[in-house]
Formats: sequence, structure tokens, C-alpha cells
Amino acid sequence: ENREGGTRTPSALETPAQGQQDWTATEVMRTKTFWLIAVTSLVSVTAGSGIQFNMVPYFQENANLSTPQGAGVLSVSTFLSLASLGWGALADKITPRRCIIAAMIGATAATMFLLTVSNLATAYAFGIVWGLVSAGSDILIYMVLAQYFGRNSYGTISGILRPFEAGGLGLGMTLGTLSYDLTRTYKWLILGSIAAHGVAAVLVFLAKPPAEPRRASL
Repeated sequence: ENREGGTRTPSALETPAQGQQDWTATEVMRTKTFWLIAVTSLVSVTAGSGIQFNMVPYFQENANLSTPQGAGVLSVSTFLSLASLGWGALADKITPRRCIIAAMIGATAATMFLLTVSNLATAYAFGIVWGLVSAGSDILIYMVLAQYFGRNSYGTISGILRPFEAGGLGLGMTLGTLSYDLTRTYKWLILGSIAAHGVAAVLVFLAKPPAEPRRASL
């Protein structure tokens, strides 16, 4: 139990102290932390959307799955987006930033496993793990924003972040398809996704809570 004068929980260590004034959008955009979070979002969404968009054709080519079988794996993976509820609860215990790091490491491992998928059973194993680890990224990113910068300008800050997500979504699908068209293999897409998830983990690790902004006293 966390009591006054006792050991603070990991979540408390990254949560602004009670009574701390909320940041303005301008102050947020001046911090390195915000841009690390934004680039994390861009990189992770790019990596994830490339895999998600090309999952069914990859299974058809590399695991000899039929279109309905591949679609079944994709459906299970998508359904497991409900795991975001669990990620949210876990983030309340160990902080959203640490959860994102764990999710990125898990996504890296899952994508490495994708290289070994060769039948329906291993395809479903990948789909389940992928669905679980990729489910929480969106909600966790926004939890970090609220935790670090407060809620006074949360709508504006979230709006600034959205283009990074949308850009990553389009970029991942485009690069994944282009990579296959140029090389006739999904290997480079997968290797790129592995590297991108690793980079995202490092970026969010560096996104420590920023120092409180200095404001002139009235």
C-alpha cells in the first residue's frame, strides 16, 4: 500500500503531483518529450499497419493458407484489440510509458516469429500474440499525454498528435505494398517492422516526464 512517507509506486513517479498546473499546448510543443512521443506514434503505427495490411497475402504466400484461413487469423487478431482494456488497467499500475515499451518489445518479438510461420497453427499463434501486443498502443500514447501534460489542453494536444497516427497508417500500408512490389518478397517488410518497433521502444524510453514549465509569477 502506498502511504504518505512510504515508497511511491512506479505510476506515481511518472504522474504529475497533485495541484500541478496543466500545460498549455504551446508549452507542450516546446518540449522534447512531446516530439519523442509523436515520433513514437508515427514509427509504431507505420510498422504495425504495414504488417496488418499485408497479413493475409503473406500467409497465402508463405504458409500456404487460403484466403478464408488468412482472413480468419486477421479477424482473431483484430478482435483482440479488446485487450486495450487490459493494457489500460496495467498502465495504472506500472505507468503507460513502461507499458508502451513492453508492447513494442512484444511486437518486435511477434514480428520476428512471423518469419517462421509456415502453417495454420503457427499463423493463429502469431495472430493471437500480435493482437494482444498491438492492442494498447493508441490508448497508451494518449494516457502518457494526459499523465505528463494534464488535461487543460488535452484536446489540442491530441489533435496535434493525430496527423502522426494518420501518416503512419498510410505510410505503413504504402511502404509495405511498395516493398513487396519491388522485391517480390515480404522479408524486407518484416525486417523493417522489426527495426521500427525497436526504434519506437527506444524513443518512448527516452520520453521521460518533462520538467514543469517556468511561468512568471503574478
